Amino acid sequence: TPMPKNDANALAMVQARVGKKDPVAINYLGGQYYHGELGLQKNMCKAIELWAEAVELGSIDALYNLGNAYYHTPTPGA
Repeated sequence: TPMPKNDANALAMVQARVGKKDPVAINYLGGQYYHGELGLQKNMCKAIELWAEAVELGSIDALYNLGNAYYHTPTPGA
């Protein structure tokens, strides 16, 4: 498959794989939401949901990303 030429096409390719429950794609999409890339608005909650789903599907990389997100997110009132 050729590389997409723009963010919209790249996002469509990733979402197609996410729809098929591909843990690598789900982890990748979580990262895009976390950093606000591919034309997506930053959304930490969505990133965590996606990473948790990828973890359940067996992604060790998503487990790392999820742990990192929790470690680096300040706790309210701290």
